[in-house]
Amino acid sequence: MSGPGKNCCGRPSPLNNSGPAKNRLISFIVLGIILSLCSCEKKPAPSSSTDKKSPVNMKETRLSIIPQGYEAGGIVFSPDGYHVAYAIKKQDSYFAVLGDKQGKQYGGVKDIVFSPDGRTVAYAATKAGKKLIVAGEKEGRAYEDVGRPIFSPDGNVVAYEAGKENKWHIAVDGRESESRDSFYSPPAFSPDGRLITYIEQHHDRKKIARVVNSIELKNPRKGKEYDGLTALAFSPDRSRVACSVISEGKTFLVISDFGSPGEGEKAGPVYDALSNIAFSPDGKKVAYLAGKKEKRFLVVNDREEKFPADGLLFPPFFSPDGSRIAAVATRKGQTFVLIDGQEGKHYEDIGPPVFSPDSSKLAFPARKDGKWFLVVNGRESGSSYDIAVSPVFSPDGSRIVYRARKDGKRFVVIADKNGRTVKEIPPYEMVWQPVFAPDGKSIAYGVKDGRELWWKVESVK
Repeated sequence: MSGPGKNCCGRPSPLNNSGPAKNRLISFIVLGIILSLCSCEKKPAPSSSTDKKSPVNMKETRLSIIPQGYEAGGIVFSPDGYHVAYAIKKQDSYFAVLGDKQGKQYGGVKDIVFSPDGRTVAYAATKAGKKLIVAGEKEGRAYEDVGRPIFSPDGNVVAYEAGKENKWHIAVDGRESESRDSFYSPPAFSPDGRLITYIEQHHDRKKIARVVNSIELKNPRKGKEYDGLTALAFSPDRSRVACSVISEGKTFLVISDFGSPGEGEKAGPVYDALSNIAFSPDGKKVAYLAGKKEKRFLVVNDREEKFPADGLLFPPFFSPDGSRIAAVATRKGQTFVLIDGQEGKHYEDIGPPVFSPDSSKLAFPARKDGKWFLVVNGRESGSSYDIAVSPVFSPDGSRIVYRARKDGKRFVVIADKNGRTVKEIPPYEMVWQPVFAPDGKSIAYGVKDGRELWWKVESVK
């Protein structure tokens, strides 16, 4: 149930992918709209037994034991490491489990997500052939199909796409928006959780428009209509949104504040094509890949920079201070990193890079001769694996941790600031992404060990 791939060290596949496919005009998977996800019902009051003493659980804890006789999948650890949720299956019956508490029986369970505080889960379920969202223990309205639940920043509200009679709605706490042919992407909440935005599509007129609405869905404000949209990204604080739009045969970037869907829109230069949009950490810079007359540019705040490549594997990556930019580029089957416009060494494949907290170092996993290893500021680590993914620097930049797989074993690797291996932590059946303690002296992460789900803590010294 845990197919490998680049994220083989992480979470298994959902248990059930049955149900009607959405009839939608979506050609792109939107990167950068993936937010803290949540459900569409009010969150139940937490019990005192779940009160947390620290923002991240730094105590080794067995969080759950998968019941005997059940197949488990869709395992998700809460970001703070105090809880775990997953789906279990026995014959044709599915259940969601939070810790050791088993939920109601359904014909399918998928898309389990935690509220921002980690105390509540929401998920999509199948009941009597219909789809619904379950938040906490409360069931939402039944539909022909539903999208992934999205939590508001405070975790009190859940929104999602809901389909019926060949039309789609945005559903929020049992309320519905007006029906549309489809939506370009899941809905997104404003930073204060009082507004919600979504992009509606009108197939008959071949138009697309961004809408900002209250969470009560009573005050929709529609922006300008365009012929199409090819990419979208939100600023880290979700207060601004950037879209690549098509209008009258022209492609350009439109940036607007969350509450200004129409009049506040600012249009950028016109190109033949535009993709891979990314914001800087402070939201003040926007970068993207653009093409015009067979030439390609990496554009940063409307300033064009040379782009000696065929395309990008991911949107660009800004350093924490916003002064540097890295892009994983491809040319003639080879992959390399452009860092501040300088072309790096070529590899068979490269994973997403990460900057150190002080912006001085860039680390990324790379593959050569079929083996993966860490590269830091152009220097290869020397330790190779079948797969290496998701490096992250400690708060002081003195350590790097990443997940690896070798000979079928999954484990965490701790390296120094230059990528040299300090130690390999003993392997487990599955390993989730580590997080650093605030003081940077230890890491914590979820693992699956047989039928037991643990939150592990390790020193990085």
